[in-house]
Amino acid sequence: MLVAAIVLEVCSLGTLSLVLADASPRDYWLWTLLVVGILFVPMAVAFGPRMALLAALRIVNAILGIVSGTVPCLFSGADGLLKMLFGASMLIARPSRDAPMYAYRRR
Repeated sequence: MLVAAIVLEVCSLGTLSLVLADASPRDYWLWTLLVVGILFVPMAVAFGPRMALLAALRIVNAILGIVSGTVPCLFSGADGLLKMLFGASMLIARPSRDAPMYAYRRR
């Protein structure tokens, strides 16, 4: 599923560049944030519910940026902060390396 999500992301971003060829840089970046947020949804299958929550927050952030008409730095900064916070929480919550490997298997 992860590979499919990455392939879908590459195709979607390529299509986005064709569809928004005449868009302003602000609109292009905010729509890119939206597409990437949407493509985090399938990654939730591989990485769990935290990734689904991150996807939802990224989608909302991008939509607010598109609708607001303000400078995109605020929304791209928020997007980066969300990714860093969720990445840190996933890193902290990962299982210990000392635990036996059979404990990681899904049943």
